[in-house]
Amino acid sequence: RSSARHIYPLRGMYARALASTAFSRPRARILRRTTVRRTMAAAAPGDEQTLALEARLLGLPDSGEPTLFDKIIKKEIPATIIFEDELCLAFRDIAPQAKTHFLLIP
Repeated sequence: RSSARHIYPLRGMYARALASTAFSRPRARILRRTTVRRTMAAAAPGDEQTLALEARLLGLPDSGEPTLFDKIIKKEIPATIIFEDELCLAFRDIAPQAKTHFLLIP
């Protein structure tokens, strides 16, 4: 019996999500495993920038059209911003499920 923990160096939900959504063909799965292993071997635990880059590389291509999050960053859509710097922007959810619920845009 194998699980995502044994196949991928990542742990838990992130590894399973990456395994099930990034690619579907066998050859692509081998490529994905190699890419993930190389990236994670270079990343220290908790290195969010490396993890974000990996997610970007394995994600969908950019459509070129501004997203809702692009518009929030440009302040075209009003949002209650709770933190902002050159790397990220955090804002309150319009329908929070908890008192401390917020969204983070890297």
